[in-house]
Amino acid sequence: MKISILVVLYSCEVYRSKTIQTLISSGVEGGRLVVWNNGPRVLKEWDVTALKSSGFDDVVVIETIDNIALSKIYNNFMVRWAADRYVFLDHDSTLNEGYLEKIFCDAPIDIGVPLIEALGEVRSPTIKGGFREGPYFESDQFFAIGSGLILGAKAVRLLEDRFTKVFDERFYLYGVDTVFFFRIRIAGMTNLIKVIGGFEHSLSRLEVETPTMKAFRKIERSYEIGLKTRYYFRKTKSAFVKILIKRCLGFETLSIRSILKAFLSGKHYRDSK
Repeated sequence: MKISILVVLYSCEVYRSKTIQTLISSGVEGGRLVVWNNGPRVLKEWDVTALKSSGFDDVVVIETIDNIALSKIYNNFMVRWAADRYVFLDHDSTLNEGYLEKIFCDAPIDIGVPLIEALGEVRSPTIKGGFREGPYFESDQFFAIGSGLILGAKAVRLLEDRFTKVFDERFYLYGVDTVFFFRIRIAGMTNLIKVIGGFEHSLSRLEVETPTMKAFRKIERSYEIGLKTRYYFRKTKSAFVKILIKRCLGFETLSIRSILKAFLSGKHYRDSK
């Protein structure tokens, strides 16, 4: 079985990544590892000898330091390194033996979603805000964090047949994973989801942030809402109404101006097309 694993770095050197550290110590056997540095600076250390000697068949390092859309990275990864199974990881996950066994097991996996914990609590996956183990049905409003997602070639093919590309490239950072699971529902593939043993993962929304980072996330989340409302209105209309109510009550968590710009233009503000 051909396995391609993607680890996306952001503001992180290769060997400072928790994900990379646990991959090295795990004693993996086989598979291709693609380490994708998405900026904002070039890597200081390119030597991946430790990774190559840890058990991978191949290790590739890519750099796009202008912080391009995650959706484009994910789609590009699957096109360039075709495999029977694809694994998508952030740089700040503490992988465990059970999860790694699922990556390399021979049992078929169409859509594998890890159980994610942060600060000792289960954060993903959820259905209407709460966790429920499968099986899942088309009517389930299933959502999961994208880090740790495993896709089999069958699921990739079905999504490409339905949408041309697996991930919606109109979304850059926020909304990429949410919209992916919208597409799973639209394509009638929710029953293919299987929750697997997961790991500890760092969530930005639980961290103390600088005012600059808060302002950045406010704009990004606003564009996410605007684009989702335009392209996936049936699945986001209730969320949009809640945002308007919060704004009327004086909560400034999102920018109505940015939401409207995204909705009317149909584009992310960084999209040059």
